[in-house]
Amino acid sequence: MKGAGVFLQIDDGFGSAEDFDIERKLLESRLLRSAIVAFGSVNTVGQFARHPQLRRTDIDTPTGPVSIPAPRQIFAGEDVALGDSPAVGAHGEAIRREFAGLVAKKV
Repeated sequence: MKGAGVFLQIDDGFGSAEDFDIERKLLESRLLRSAIVAFGSVNTVGQFARHPQLRRTDIDTPTGPVSIPAPRQIFAGEDVALGDSPAVGAHGEAIRREFAGLVAKKV
């Protein structure tokens, strides 16, 4: 197919927005494959957060527990432990001292 892009127009009676989205994605997929163009889909943050393959884990924070995406894959026999989330500024002084020492050594 020639042209810079494909624009679809539908009227309100065509179907639900979800149906249209599925049809649009199928059409885009066919067009890109036929043009031998590499492509991939991109999720919104909300879709990513609800994805069934996203593993989650809970960690403690100063304001209570929160659920976060789990770290990378875990191999058999491997123990991956996440620590608690520090309070804002909990390590600030140590970081400033560390970087101050680096700057002093370079001068």
